[in-house]
Amino acid sequence: MMRPNEYHVILQNFPVAPGKLPMRVVGPLSEQLLKLAVGVVRLNFEGRSDRPGKQPEWVQTATDINYTALESAPNGQTGLALEAPQLGDVLVGGAYQGFFQEPLGTGDIARESALGLTIQAIQQATGQVVAPAGSGLVDRGILRQLQNMADLFPVGNDQASLLIHNQQEASRVVINRKVLRELRTSGVQIQAPERVQVSGQLEAMQFSAADARVIVDNRKIRIFIPPALLRGLGQFFGQNVLVQGLANYNAAGQITAIEAKTITEATPQQFTLFQQLPRSMSIAPSLEQLRKEQKYRGNDVAKVRQLAREMNIEESYEELLQQLRDNA
Repeated sequence: MMRPNEYHVILQNFPVAPGKLPMRVVGPLSEQLLKLAVGVVRLNFEGRSDRPGKQPEWVQTATDINYTALESAPNGQTGLALEAPQLGDVLVGGAYQGFFQEPLGTGDIARESALGLTIQAIQQATGQVVAPAGSGLVDRGILRQLQNMADLFPVGNDQASLLIHNQQEASRVVINRKVLRELRTSGVQIQAPERVQVSGQLEAMQFSAADARVIVDNRKIRIFIPPALLRGLGQFFGQNVLVQGLANYNAAGQITAIEAKTITEATPQQFTLFQQLPRSMSIAPSLEQLRKEQKYRGNDVAKVRQLAREMNIEESYEELLQQLRDNA
């Protein structure tokens, strides 16, 4: 019986000579899974999957994935067994205690492993499960990593697939060229970083001199702080501040982190005006829904998006549609 932290990756219908293992695939597959696991873990804890710079020690600890077995079956399948520790076992306590002060991702993340979160991210990105409202295990970096997995499959063989699972039926995902092609063409888009202003209470740094959090809209949003802003920043901790910078979004259209350009004390008017988090303006379903709710009969979805880009607006689609209807 498989253990909760044990996972199997089954290579199905990969061409392989009798008694040989498809090492051409196994090596790159292991590397790609590790990159995905690192990205998903960082997205959960830092708000972005592909942060530049040296990888923190806690990320290496959280993604300590061991390859325990490699077997070739008579039916042409190859099995790769992996073990990944539960995040609570390696991160709770000591220097990492603060990571679990609030719920992150889906479910109880302390009982998840990096590979378990990776399976959930693939499920969400490929539509193999309906993601709970507000969850976001996928961003632009994760989508790019998934699309890179197409190179693992034999050219012209749409029957080849990867089955990744553990003992829980929910932790199961199938990947093949067809799935990845649909991912590329299904309209799954993550909003590119965009300029925003938000106002909230600035919390003290916990894990890095370049990280802080600001409480906006009753949510704690990660703030990436460039070195030029660090001097004198201490005076703003516990105060209401106005943060201007680039927002990173997840697949649910929610801000996961902000790369700060300026942090200043917020005036009462600024605090009132910018204390709500803006949502991504590139989520097609929400735009379609708003067109129906507002009974908007004007421009189609593509034209509304084009107008938003041309006008370089910061309003929500709801406000934009209202303006277009009022000005018609």
